[in-house]
Amino acid sequence: MIAKVRENDFQQVNHHLENLVTGIKQQNKHNVVLEMKRIVPEFKSQNSIYEQIDKEIEAEKDLINRV
Repeated sequence: MIAKVRENDFQQVNHHLENLVTGIKQQNKHNVVLEMKRIVPEFKSQNSIYEQIDKEIEAEKDLINRV
């Protein structure tokens, strides 16, 4: 298996990490998982309450691609 390396925008990653830390401090599980999925988009939930977050992220991507 060959790994795929993705280019990351430092500003964007930093923003997501700040949001992640905020979610942790607020003990907001939904926001923590949402930011983790934004940081690692390859991760998909299966059979969990967090599957809805996958749909939210897909909707965000669709919206961005339309612009």
